[in-house]
Parts: sequence; C-alpha cells; structure tokens
Amino acid sequence: MLVAAGAAFQVLRLDCEIADVLRRQGHPHEAKVLLNNTLAAIDPADDLMAVSDIHRQLGLLLVTEGDVVTAENHYRAAVALLEQADAALELAVTCRLLGDLLSHVGRHSEATAVYRTGLLATEGASPPLLGTDRPAASFHANQ
Repeated sequence: MLVAAGAAFQVLRLDCEIADVLRRQGHPHEAKVLLNNTLAAIDPADDLMAVSDIHRQLGLLLVTEGDVVTAENHYRAAVALLEQADAALELAVTCRLLGDLLSHVGRHSEATAVYRTGLLATEGASPPLLGTDRPAASFHANQ
C-alpha cells in the first residue's frame, strides 16, 4: 500500500526497523528473511543509508549464526556504502563491527586497518556541545 502511494523510501526504512525489532526480540530467521527480501528488491542507489543498514544487520545476524565469511562480506558492503554516503558516525560503528569480527578470527592487522578507517572517519564529525552555538574548545587550547 505504501509502495503504491510512491513511498518506497519509507517502506525501505520501515523494513529495516522491523528487522531490527525482530532480531532484538529473538526472531533472527524472520529478520534475515525480511532483510534479504528487501535487499533483493531494491537498488542500492535508492537510499545508501538504509541499504548499508540492511547489510550491517545481516552481518550481525550472520555472526551469531557463525557464518563469519558472509558476515564479513555484508559488513564490507555496508562500509563501502557508508563511505559513499559520507556518513562518518555510522561508518565508525560498522568499522568497529567489522574490526571485531576480523580480530575474533585472528586477522589482527586487517582489524587494525579497519578500526583506523572508522576512527579517521569520525575526525571532525563530532556534534556541537548541547546548549551552545560555539564550537567545542580544543583540548590543547590552554597548553
């Protein structure tokens, strides 16, 4: 019904949210089916953030199933999309997940490189201090 009204964007986001709730409520199979069906039905250019979220959620589900190879592939797809979208904070979170996975399987140098990518992405991405319209003071300003 929403798709017929031209709201494919909202449907995509809604599917991501529903899958997240299903996963958190202990229904990983249903979440995985929903995410895979949604991923198969869309073009990544429709919404880079939502598609990257689908890949990240599939990675989470696959890690819990023990399928680290496919989980890695989904995390890497999410990272690539987030780099395109210039979404620094989401990129950092996804890099942490990928780095944790790589570290867990003993690929420490790759994990370090991925962690570094995530940390560098956040450089300059911090939100302003609440209650002020001035930029945050530099840590080294008084030294």
